[in-house]
Amino acid sequence: MSGTAENKGGPSPVSAAPISVSTGDLPREAVIKKPNSACTSYTALDSVLQDETKINVRSFEVSRKAISPARLSRYLRIAEGDLRVAIRLHAWNAAVAASLLPTVHHAEVAIRNFAVSRLRAKYGAQWYRNPALLQYRLSKSLSQQLADVYQREIDIGRRGELTNYITSELTFGFWVNVFTKTFHLDLWQPAIYTMLVDFPRGKTITDLHDGVEFVRSFRNNIAHHKNIVCKPAEANYERTLEVLGMICKHTRNVAEKTSNFRAVWECSPVPHEKLSII
Repeated sequence: MSGTAENKGGPSPVSAAPISVSTGDLPREAVIKKPNSACTSYTALDSVLQDETKINVRSFEVSRKAISPARLSRYLRIAEGDLRVAIRLHAWNAAVAASLLPTVHHAEVAIRNFAVSRLRAKYGAQWYRNPALLQYRLSKSLSQQLADVYQREIDIGRRGELTNYITSELTFGFWVNVFTKTFHLDLWQPAIYTMLVDFPRGKTITDLHDGVEFVRSFRNNIAHHKNIVCKPAEANYERTLEVLGMICKHTRNVAEKTSNFRAVWECSPVPHEKLSII
């Protein structure tokens, strides 16, 4: 995308190493249709969890306490009381979450870079010091967050244009705020499709904000290790791609073509229809 900030300094969003999944629980036809390297090494994990000679029941009982009975209770219900299957489900949930991270990573980076491009267009190259933004548009807490990030960069000796460093230090919540009604007149006029060639005509900033807020919520659920597999994971994955596609269809294509999510999703230790048992 033109006009977006490339983050060259500071920590950038880090996704987990790609998770590989097993063909062990895949239907044969799925294995044939997806000759994916993601389907070759999860066996090393799942086979260990299934092998009583490697992990006995006593170990699972101890792990149950460490993971917490409350956290495992959902998986135990799905597993009809089988603790080994419940632990496998818990591990699979982590693998599914990890497989979603690269797609969320693409979406988050695209969202915040588009947001910062609009801030620069309105408030100048040093938008992060502009009083019109700090005092009149941002809430007190977000203004303070921005000021603190700027000061930290100054304190470690950075000078000049700091957008590339500041962008990656701000929370995703900060960038979501840029798409709210507070900034409609300043940043989101005229129609967004005049700013983004891939943005669908007929969609508005409200549609984009809703999508960005969805990505934020989905991202947080993944990052906080919440249950993913008993929610509409496939629909949530597609929605994330949809939001990314609003900003850049080419980046969406990269995210989709390199995603392992669908391969991981097919490796459920139980039939998918059982996952709706809450």
